[in-house]
Parts: sequence; C-alpha cells; structure tokens
Amino acid sequence: MPRSLPVKLSLLAVLPSLLVWTLTQRNDAKAQTTSPKIVISGWTLTAEDCRMPDGLVDPGETVTLSIALQNTGGANTSQQLLATLQASGGINAPSGQQDYGRLTAGGPSVSRNFSFTAASQQLGTPITLTLQISDGGVNRGTVTTTIMLGLLVSDTDPGLCQTGFFQPRSPSACILTHCASSRRPPFPVGTYAIICDTDAPSRFTFLLTVRDTQPPTIVCPTAVTTVATNGASAIVTFPAPTATDNCQVTTTCSPSSGATFPVGVTTVSCTATDGSDNSATCSFTVTVNQDIGQPIPPSIVSNDQRTGSVLAFPIYTSSASSPQSQNTRVAITNTEPTRAAFVHLFFINQACNVADSFICLTAQQTTHFLVSDLDPGSTGYLIAVATDSFGCPMNFNFLLGDEFVKFQSGHTANLPAQAFAALPGWQPCAGGATSATISFDGVRYSQAPRVIAASNIPSRADGNEALIFVNRLGGDFRTGASTVGAVSGLLYDDAENVVSVSRSGGCQFRLELNSCFPCPGPRFESFIPSGRTGWLRLFSEADSAIFGASFVQNPNVRATANAFNQGHNLHSLTLTNTANIVIPVLPPNC
Repeated sequence: MPRSLPVKLSLLAVLPSLLVWTLTQRNDAKAQTTSPKIVISGWTLTAEDCRMPDGLVDPGETVTLSIALQNTGGANTSQQLLATLQASGGINAPSGQQDYGRLTAGGPSVSRNFSFTAASQQLGTPITLTLQISDGGVNRGTVTTTIMLGLLVSDTDPGLCQTGFFQPRSPSACILTHCASSRRPPFPVGTYAIICDTDAPSRFTFLLTVRDTQPPTIVCPTAVTTVATNGASAIVTFPAPTATDNCQVTTTCSPSSGATFPVGVTTVSCTATDGSDNSATCSFTVTVNQDIGQPIPPSIVSNDQRTGSVLAFPIYTSSASSPQSQNTRVAITNTEPTRAAFVHLFFINQACNVADSFICLTAQQTTHFLVSDLDPGSTGYLIAVATDSFGCPMNFNFLLGDEFVKFQSGHTANLPAQAFAALPGWQPCAGGATSATISFDGVRYSQAPRVIAASNIPSRADGNEALIFVNRLGGDFRTGASTVGAVSGLLYDDAENVVSVSRSGGCQFRLELNSCFPCPGPRFESFIPSGRTGWLRLFSEADSAIFGASFVQNPNVRATANAFNQGHNLHSLTLTNTANIVIPVLPPNC
C-alpha cells in the first residue's frame, strides 16, 4: 500500500464579510457621519446528536453552533443587539433569540449559541445561516454566511498527490467504531463518500474532498542563439522545460519548439499545469542572427579579409586635371544588421598633411566615393575609424573596406582595406574629451605589422614595371602623421639569392623597381632575369608599424601569355605593439 501520512481535516466554511445592516444614531435630528457595521466573523460546531457525531453538519442532524458577530463599522451600537436565526436556507426548527449586548466599533467578536436541525439535502450542498438583527425592538436587517453539509476538505501531503485519512472525532459522547469508503486510503485528488458507524449504534455518510493546492515547479531551457539561413527567420527547436509536481503535470511553450522565429530576440514563455489547474511559469530567449555563418572573433592580428573598427587603405591617388586616367574609388560597407555606423575618414598625403571627413552608414549599407571629389591632385593613404555619435572611437567590428586604384602609368589594382579589430574591455575616451588615442597593441586594437613582404615580383626584362608603396601607421592626426623613417629590406630571387636594400621617406614612400633598384648593387632586371620572379622583405628599423601595396603593370598584357597587370596588399610577417594614432573627437557632420 502507498504510505499514508497524517493530514489536517477541516470544515469548509465560506465566511464573507457582508455589510447587511446599519444603525444610524441621531443627535438633535442630525445623522451621524459614522455607523455600526455588523458581520458574522466565524462559527463553531459545539454539539451534535449522537446519530452522526463526525464534527460535521449532516442532513437531518440536530446541531448547536456558536455564531460570532463583530462590529466593523465606525460607531458603537446604541442599544442591546438581538439576533434571531431564521428558518430558511436549509435550516429547520432554529432556537430562539440571543442577546449580544452592545457591540463596540472595532471591538472583539461576541459569540452566542444557536440550535437547529439541518434539512435533508445532498451531501456537499450549502446551507445558509441568516441572523435577523434588531436594536431596541427596531429591525436592522440581516447578516448571513454559508456552510457545507457533510463536507470534509483536506490538502494533499507535501510531495505527494494523495492524502491519508484519520477518522473524525466527535464532540459528543459517541465514539466512531468503523469507517469505510469506495476505495482504501490514501486518497488522490477528488471527492469520496465515507460511511462510518458509532457505538450508539448508528451509521452515517459524509463527503471527503481532497485538494491539490501546491503549484508545480518548472525550469526553462537555456537561451538559444542561431542564424537565419534565409536572411529573415529560422526554424528553432529546443528541449522541453523540466517540470515536477505532486500530480501529473503538462507543459506548454509559446512560441513552441519547431516554430519559425524572426531575426532578433524573441521571448519564449513556458507554463507547467497540473490536474488541479495549479501552474508555474518561466521564460527564456531565442536570438536569431541575420548574418550567415559565425562572426570572425577579434584577434591580435589585423587582416585584409575581414571586418574591423579601423580600416587602413594602403594607397589613394587622384589627378586634378585628368581624374579619368588617375583616380581611386573607395567603398566602405557597414555589415551590422541593425545599427548605424559613423566613420571618420583621415586622408594622409605623402607630405604628412591630414584632411578629414565623415560618412554615415545605415545598417547593412555600403557607400563609395571618388577621391578626386574629396582630395583631388593628391596621393597618400586613408584611415577610416568607427566612432559613436559623439565622435569617440568605439568597438564596432563591422566595417568592410575596398578600393579600385588606377594610375596614369597604367598600374591598377583592386585592394581590400587592412582591418584592425577593436578588442573588448577598454574605454577610448572620457566624457568631454577632444581627442582619443587608438593603440594597435593587441589589447585595445589588433596589432599592426612591422615586417611586410611583396610577393610574386616579376622580371623587368619581360616588360613588367613593379611599383611598391610603403606607409607609416602613426602620428597625431590633429597636426600631422608620422614619417616612415628608415626601412631596410632583402630582395630574393627564386634561386634564394638575396641582396639588401634600404630606403627612408615621409609618411609614404614609393619604390619603383627599375634599373636603379636596388642601389647600390646589381640592376633589378639582371638580378631577376627574364622569365623569373622574386620577393621583397621590408622592415622598420625603429619598430614602427608599416603597411602598403604592390603593383605590376605590363603593356603586353593583351599579347603575351606571361604578361599580367596586378596588385595586392603587402603581406604581414611580424607585428609590433607600439603603434598608435591620435585623432580629434568631433561629432559626425552627416
């Protein structure tokens, strides 16, 4: 048999606080502003006949009740309060009038005994106790409450879905000798007829109602993050929440597992409900990202194949008189699906002068411009910095950069911007700052290259004209950029022969690989003869950050299989954590 635990059995009594009569006192023919207010505050079964001694009011049984009245109004009763139990609502042969005395406003309740015989009705049927109230012989109305015939109520044992049963004790001299029901205890939630015998002898029946009042517990799954493979939504499945209860429990979630979730964050609400309609809720979030694939996490190394918060374009050029033959088209894209981007542009020419401008991009917008429209007749490099709406640099690793470059000499290239990721956990500028320092130290932004390389350098003897640009990343852009300084290098041919080179210059210097390079030393076309290739390693002697691009132009590109026009960014071989730039903090003007 299941374990049976003691439970508390109690009469179900509904004791509404009803305003059913008022006693208005008058003084000099003027009504008082406050009145008594009489309510039934409780009742107790004090005696019952020996036929059904179960602590309940049963059909046909003669019982004595102690009924308590209380004055909850704002004034005392002015005279003795008399109450008469009415023969109505299932009550027969009520006893006579009782004197409650004077009831003090807000004072304690006063109890008096009334006897009656309950009408023969179905078990569990309510009967109504109605007291007619009078004060000094004047009828003042009624007060009422209800009780249930032969109804015991018990809550289930904690942690179980059932209750044991102990025979009710009689307030009279009669003793219960045996009780039985349609099932053996313990009892699950429900209502049961109990038949009991006494030593009178007599037999009676009453109802036992077992309730489950304990709500279930529920624990939701952890938050879910996924990707909208179609760009707008995703079908998301998740495990059911974990729910426990005394009794059987069911769970539901809205939206449900397997539903289609839009891009963004959706809150899923889950509910656990047992058979007695007790319930508990929990919630979690489903995040659907619009980007296809996982984002590339920031690292200490910059890269020209990903997004970042700072973009470095290795070359820009334009002709004031002939922009159709020498120009640069720059494109910048905001790949973030929901947020706008503010981008501060800094044009650094070969004389280290700095000009700046702003562009503003909505979410997922790309824009392009011609350098001839912003800085005509100039050559240099371009730095783009993601800022907030106040102009302060910010962690916004969603900028993508690209440029087309063409020179009158015929050198052309499509070059991606070198992206520097902002790293988490730092504050670039305090409130009210007029400038901010961007450090490429692997702590705040990705590190910058110190040693760079140009690969696939073809022979000049085959008609190739190689052109290399080298830039210095550094300086205070409010006044001017830092110069490249001294750069040393090694030029290798494809047989692993090597010669040393050295150069120095301003913010950007230009290497033309011709008969005078490398100097001193062998001529370039003899060191890398016809049909051969080589590569060049360059490094800053002062541990400066440098970057750049390489171009090759061949006039025979349409006639010779071995002739190509091409360009690429210089490769990063080693890094430095010493580079930084200072920029003015200005609100975007777009």
